[in-house]
Amino acid sequence: FYPAHTSSALVQPFQAVLAPLGSITPATGEIRGTGSYWLFSHTSNAFARLTNRLLEKGLPVYWAPNGFRAEGEGYPVGTLMTRSQLDESRFREMLEGIPMEVHRVEKWPALAWQRIRSPRIGIYQSRRANPDEGWTRWILEQYEFPYQRLLDRHIREEDLSRYDVIVIPDQEPEILEHGLSGPYPEEFRGGLASQGIARLKEFAEAGGTLLFLGSATGLPLSRWELGARDVTRRLSSEDLYVPGSFLRVKVNKSHPIGYGMREETAVMFRHSPALDLTRGLSIARYPDRDLLLSGWINGEAHLVEKTALAEFKMGKGRTILIPFRTQFRAQSRGTYKFLFNSLYYATTRR
Repeated sequence: FYPAHTSSALVQPFQAVLAPLGSITPATGEIRGTGSYWLFSHTSNAFARLTNRLLEKGLPVYWAPNGFRAEGEGYPVGTLMTRSQLDESRFREMLEGIPMEVHRVEKWPALAWQRIRSPRIGIYQSRRANPDEGWTRWILEQYEFPYQRLLDRHIREEDLSRYDVIVIPDQEPEILEHGLSGPYPEEFRGGLASQGIARLKEFAEAGGTLLFLGSATGLPLSRWELGARDVTRRLSSEDLYVPGSFLRVKVNKSHPIGYGMREETAVMFRHSPALDLTRGLSIARYPDRDLLLSGWINGEAHLVEKTALAEFKMGKGRTILIPFRTQFRAQSRGTYKFLFNSLYYATTRR
């Protein structure tokens, strides 16, 4: 219930004209045109489900680093393409349950397409129960991403080169490092520890991609010389208080992690870090004023023009930090693409 002074409150009885729905027809994509080159948009989250189905069938998938025109129609940066001799009926089977429009064209659009592949994903699973890890796995399953779970001992001891990207879900750095202690059995005690943290760094420097979400971004910020600091780290709740609000960010749409996003979008900020960079690449940034879109904020000035999402080079690989809650409880669907794009981006050559 909302208080009576809230503009969205219902303070008078009303009647709605309703009718029962007998059945639901699953959404199905549409196909336009002819030809063996199939183009589809990056703007809907459904792009990931179609992309994963194509990759699972062994079909090549590319995304466009620039906008272009094909057969008289314009396509924005991030547009995806596959080349396939599949007949339309078989392609329609892949579109089942995917409400997208696919355009077929006769000729390969002339630009420097970048090929993406099915990402080999490892998701860190702490021995200390972490809801965000479960939500992350659930989202990947809904969008048909294959993945493997990585426990502390896997990261400390096993060959990590089999993965393109390792995802560290939202969890406090102290828990990530130290995990459980007594009275739990010995085999469940300890977290990543210094050995595991060092092995993650080695993984990135050897060419892998690390993706830290939410408060987990504090781990690399405190342990490695990335060239960034969390401006919220030493602030009290009296200085900055954002308990779960939508804030406005500006997005670099020309970067692969920003493909398919609007130039300005809303992100879920819930006691999240925010970055001040001396190195690295800012992909999303809080604007210079009017950050709040919905909810509550105290201390907005501390976030003004700070970085909300960043990429850092590490040897042959990279570390990506998404401090806000990009997939919070499977509800912040408007920013799923930052997660999905990061996973595909991990498969591209630098």
